[in-house]
Amino acid sequence: MTNDANNSLKQPESVDWQTLIISISVILLLSVLLFLFPERGNRSIEIAFQFLTQRLGWIYIGFGIVTILFLIGLAS
Repeated sequence: MTNDANNSLKQPESVDWQTLIISISVILLLSVLLFLFPERGNRSIEIAFQFLTQRLGWIYIGFGIVTILFLIGLAS
């Protein structure tokens, strides 16, 4: 191994705590709300899904295709 490879292996990875805490907080908040209000949560998710698929259908399909192509590229 080269000297740079050894140095990169020894350096500890830093954690962006602000981003981590905000992300976990949002996920926990949404999870608690969906647990407490399942009917209303189901309706809200249904409305969001309908908006994405009916009004932005071409973007939805496009992102799906791009994602599949990206994953195929990663796999090969």
